[in-house]
Amino acid sequence: MSICSETKWLARRVAFVAGIHLADCLLVMVGVGAALMEPLIMKWLIDIALPRRSFKLLLLGTATFCVSYLVLAVCHKFAAVLGDLASRRIAIKLRVGLFEHLSRLCGKVQGRLSPGDLQQRLEEDAHSVAEFCGSGLTTGYYVVFGVCFTLGAIFLLDWHLGLVVVPFVSLFVWVRRRVQSRLRESSDLIQDMSGARNAFLEEFLAALTQVQLLGREMFVARKFVRLVSKAARQEGRRSLLEFATGLATWFILILAIGATIGYGGYRVIFGGLSIGGLVAFYGYSMSIFDPVEQATTMHAKLIRASASVRRLIEIENLVPSVIDPPEGAVLSKHTPLGLQFDNVCFTYQIGKPVLNAINIRFGCGERAVLSGPTGIGKSTLSKLAVRLYDVSSGSILIDGIDVRKIALRSLREVISLVPQEAVIFNDSIRENVLYGNPKATEAEIEEVASVVQLDRVLLRLPKGWNETLGPRGVTLSGGERQLISLARVLLRRSAILILDEATSALDISCERDVLQRLGDFMKGRIVVVITHRPSVTTWADRVLVFGRDCIVEQAADKTLILAYEENRVAVRGGI
Repeated sequence: MSICSETKWLARRVAFVAGIHLADCLLVMVGVGAALMEPLIMKWLIDIALPRRSFKLLLLGTATFCVSYLVLAVCHKFAAVLGDLASRRIAIKLRVGLFEHLSRLCGKVQGRLSPGDLQQRLEEDAHSVAEFCGSGLTTGYYVVFGVCFTLGAIFLLDWHLGLVVVPFVSLFVWVRRRVQSRLRESSDLIQDMSGARNAFLEEFLAALTQVQLLGREMFVARKFVRLVSKAARQEGRRSLLEFATGLATWFILILAIGATIGYGGYRVIFGGLSIGGLVAFYGYSMSIFDPVEQATTMHAKLIRASASVRRLIEIENLVPSVIDPPEGAVLSKHTPLGLQFDNVCFTYQIGKPVLNAINIRFGCGERAVLSGPTGIGKSTLSKLAVRLYDVSSGSILIDGIDVRKIALRSLREVISLVPQEAVIFNDSIRENVLYGNPKATEAEIEEVASVVQLDRVLLRLPKGWNETLGPRGVTLSGGERQLISLARVLLRRSAILILDEATSALDISCERDVLQRLGDFMKGRIVVVITHRPSVTTWADRVLVFGRDCIVEQAADKTLILAYEENRVAVRGGI
């Protein structure tokens, strides 16, 4: 990715704080101008005020000196405040924009980056870019104005001495350019390693119990040590490179100061420069250290920010494969709707089909069970229905309308999917259930709680509905988490409901009661249950059994499922 494209990307993201940066730039300009007054005041005192032994001129010079430093301090502080303000606003805009973009990506695209790496990009990389584009640019203004104004003052004092400084500035620029590509490559590696480390930690924390049960703590620890050590070594190499570059820069500056002071003293001896002029020149030579040192620091931050920019652009370049139609149809979830899979084919990878020519029609008010071997494509079919993915070929119709022509918000209001993995937020039970419908009344909440028998769970909790569940609902059993997940979706009152092993953690008796009440609650609406449990089939109007790439049979009892699961049946039938 070219520097030009990165710069354009940054310019679009920070344009909204242009006013803040303009004010910041003006403050820095005034502050640098005030700082340059000190050597001139010293020159005036040495060449004019002190030789005349004038107390009034001394007071005037002292007052001017104090005022210039006061202006410098005020401008410096206000510029720092504006730089920090710009950094915070840019960070918010970057994170919110990337978060919204990620929320629109389908599961196919999200799988390319681990959650830990994505978190690292949204936090550390966004912070690095925002810091550089906020307070970092404030430093940049100091560098530009400090170097330009100081060199201008040097040439005005004595252009001969100015010519002595120019070669050293050119040498400084040459040194920086020589190491730029190596610093850029090193920063890219460090950012990638940081993302891998965060991804490993996220995976480890999620599987901590399993690691302990398998007795693999030391194995995982050694793996983590390798990740951390590898990143530390790379960071050490970058720090060493930055140190060597900084040291070379300082050496160049010291030579520049030595040359200018030596030549300046020579000109004083032979009458080409006054003593005050030499003192002022020395002051400017010393003051150029500060902006050049800041330039060194800023260059290192620029390299790191550039690496972060490329990582953020990678996220933005992920194009969602599921597109919300601009003028999509809007359906009513209060109207009975039918669901049809018409010759549906799907593949995650080319040449490896998951679903092949699936044809199913669900009528209004139907209760159906989908069963079959693990990995056969049942869950994929449910995800296609709610457009977490789009079909490779064929179509899925709701009320005769292709789901790709229905507005996404409307589609996911009329058809709800409850996955096996119950997602529980670190909040109260009430707030977790209200995720399904924040506007639900108390009566509606109590109704769905009764349907899924969540009221029994509430009785044993000290705070009832207001009980905080902890991260991922760790205070609840797997079955209790599934009940909350189910209640949350029932609160949406969708016309079509798909349960993907959503009651697998319940005991058979509880599952039977929940499904019975669910059938009454969803009367007139479609309910599709994906399950491996034969006991569920007695509840359904129809049972669909998946075979390899297609549906092999349908029945209204559990005998076919039992036979199929035991691999004793290989019957292919039509739908």
